[in-house]
Amino acid sequence: MTGVVSTDPDARRSVAGSRGPIWMVPAAVARPRHIDEVAAVVAWCAAEGLPLTPRGAGTGMPGGNVGRGLVLDLTAMDGLELRADGAMVAGAGAVAATADALARERSRHFPALPSSAPWCTFGGMISTDAAGARTFSYGPTHRWTDALRVVMSDGSIQTLRREAAPADSAPWAGLHATLRSLELPAPPAVRKNVSGYAVDRFLATGDPIDLIAGSEGTLVVVAEGTFRTEPLPESQGVALVGVPELDALPELTARAESSGASACEYFGRRLLELGRLLDDPRVSRLDVRAGALLVEYAGSPERVAAGLALWDDEAITASDPKTVGEIWGLRHAASPSIAHAAGDRRSIQFIEDAAVPRSALPAYLRGVQAALDRHGVDAVLFGHAGDGHLHINPLIDLRLPEWKETVRGVMEEVIDLVAELGGTLSGEHGDGRIRAGGLARIWSAPHCRAFRAVKAALDPQGLLNPGVVLGEQAADPLEGLAEGPDLQRLVKPILPSTD
Repeated sequence: MTGVVSTDPDARRSVAGSRGPIWMVPAAVARPRHIDEVAAVVAWCAAEGLPLTPRGAGTGMPGGNVGRGLVLDLTAMDGLELRADGAMVAGAGAVAATADALARERSRHFPALPSSAPWCTFGGMISTDAAGARTFSYGPTHRWTDALRVVMSDGSIQTLRREAAPADSAPWAGLHATLRSLELPAPPAVRKNVSGYAVDRFLATGDPIDLIAGSEGTLVVVAEGTFRTEPLPESQGVALVGVPELDALPELTARAESSGASACEYFGRRLLELGRLLDDPRVSRLDVRAGALLVEYAGSPERVAAGLALWDDEAITASDPKTVGEIWGLRHAASPSIAHAAGDRRSIQFIEDAAVPRSALPAYLRGVQAALDRHGVDAVLFGHAGDGHLHINPLIDLRLPEWKETVRGVMEEVIDLVAELGGTLSGEHGDGRIRAGGLARIWSAPHCRAFRAVKAALDPQGLLNPGVVLGEQAADPLEGLAEGPDLQRLVKPILPSTD
């Protein structure tokens, strides 16, 4: 493994953190350049009994891209090819926005882009079945995936294609039969879900790609994929809609869906305040006591105009590219203002990805706010209301000695709330390490048995990303939380001096 695996301290620290709040320094890091080197590293880890964590650009939030064993950094595998038929062949390390830019040169695009597209990789997108604002109409990454080249837990290489049935290769046929025998109840009735393993989808289609998508590197290592693109829409338009009360959200989001909107995004009232968006004249004329919705339409100019006309009396609408970009920019421009307003507090994403039935959105938002209030925590709420999927970003003062218990208390209450409302803990970012311990409170006992059967069949040694998705017995879901140097600098001012 010379030249591929390193135990250099700086190399190990470079993959210890991520965009999320979990920090873990691995024992080693490997940076393969092609699939044969990936297979060699995986086989070596299997022989040595060394756990490994596949990783792309580190944009994942809940800790599924850090680990204590060997981190398999796939960013060097960044090959890209746009075929004549519009299919994109992308290495695991290829950056999503780079691929989309290549497609746009031919008037095509990849619709399932997440907001992290400028940095995230295709391997990471499959790992979490990534989604974004336009998942509302286009669906997440797995719907746009036609083939995968993967390395199994023993180091063998498989090529999986949509047209192939699971009976064509082991171990998929046996696993499919095992899952059929479990007589699983219906999963949570949500529009988006990447919590647990997609056993219901795999049972319905028999396609291994549908099971691998969202499995967070715990079942196989994805080395390359083939993804569909589609022609760019002729036109786009947006409506910025005021939300006068939370109880209006189910009707407003249902209207967006029935009218063919491509996106339906929510700005919580606190985001509008901290992001200083209430000062924008386009926002101040709306009734935003409970926030605002950004509804987008895409397609022919006639279709866009018809969609926007449905909101004329209660929204600001625009279809010229400049204003459309400015209104979308309201959400993106809010982040720096929020960071400034937060002061010494930090956004710690530990309850940030739950999805509930759309009809339950008002109860969910009220319940989350009540939990935050009980623990004295401020938070910013936003996200994909059209899918019943919102991002909750609590602002935590890490200088307070009890901050971690505050985090734990809020997390426990929100897990109970999601279970009560028939939701799921992750709509697009994955369970990672933070949410893995809560699965048994959300999923039925037969589903939990199915998850364990999937893991046992595909990773019998349990070396692929242990502690992620299923968690480990007696593991603390907050292990490694805010231990990175960027976050720890906020703790130091109140610690006793050791000079």
